[in-house]
Amino acid sequence: MEFSIPSLSKRYIYSGLFQGKLPVFLYHSIKTSKSIITKNLHEVSFENFKNDVRWLNKNFDIVPICDLIDLKDKRGKAAITFDDGYLSIFKYALPFLIENQIPSTVFLNGANVRGNILWRDKIRYIINNKKVDNFFDFIARKKINLSLSKENFYYSSKQSKVNSKMLSTLIDEFFEINGDFNNSLYVKDKIAALSDLIQSEYVFYGNHGFNHYLMSSLSYEEQLDEVIDNENYFKNKNINLLKLFSIPFGGDGTYDKNTLEILSKNNYKTILLSRNRFNIIDTSYNNNPFVERFMPQERDFKNIILISKMILKAVIKRFHL
Repeated sequence: MEFSIPSLSKRYIYSGLFQGKLPVFLYHSIKTSKSIITKNLHEVSFENFKNDVRWLNKNFDIVPICDLIDLKDKRGKAAITFDDGYLSIFKYALPFLIENQIPSTVFLNGANVRGNILWRDKIRYIINNKKVDNFFDFIARKKINLSLSKENFYYSSKQSKVNSKMLSTLIDEFFEINGDFNNSLYVKDKIAALSDLIQSEYVFYGNHGFNHYLMSSLSYEEQLDEVIDNENYFKNKNINLLKLFSIPFGGDGTYDKNTLEILSKNNYKTILLSRNRFNIIDTSYNNNPFVERFMPQERDFKNIILISKMILKAVIKRFHL
């Protein structure tokens, strides 16, 4: 059964429990009949995306995320965001939003827009093509210990103890030796190029790190490069990035004190997380809120679990249980 916003969220989000708690939705890729690398990729069908937006637009005032953050009275407001810059967003989601005069913000990675392959997609390729054993043999021959799990390669590869930059470099070396990675398939069909970006009064862009590395796995200098290199790349392409930073992966442990210090020193007013939560704005970074985001899924049972957990947390917080 496909996920339908009205069947679930009307019951929970707009109940008294969540009145005054602004929902910020996060999407990555729009699923189509031609979608590839679907395993471990957060995709929502275009039909479900449209249903989500129609319901949200009916029940909330959808505003740009930058405006929402600055509003003193956020009641009844909502925002829509996208991470990573997948091509399907620019082909399907954004034109639909623009047609309906609904604002949204896309958080971009300069390396991907420039034509590099997202390192997470490289990992998906290794897994989907049953090359995990080959890759582990490769790093064993180099006598490098990255604290990776062969049995749980995908998730262990995004832990803070595994330096994302080093892992990405090793994967590139592995592909160079094996010579079987189909670059054109991944770049052409998955990630938007600079020419695909849409200039519209309803589309805003934000910083998602140049390479989408796990920030907490990097040194201070490497994290600084992720932030500033991304700013400079898009500035040189005449694309203004909002002073908002979407933490790559966006969960607990994906950023550290160095991340916060770097963002503060570079005048980032807000950071966005991706922990499948609705906002109860009571935590702060540099006197500004973290923004929580909820990721609608394709299947009802997944959302029942997610929303049930959020309700339980809200009840515990509200009644100090």
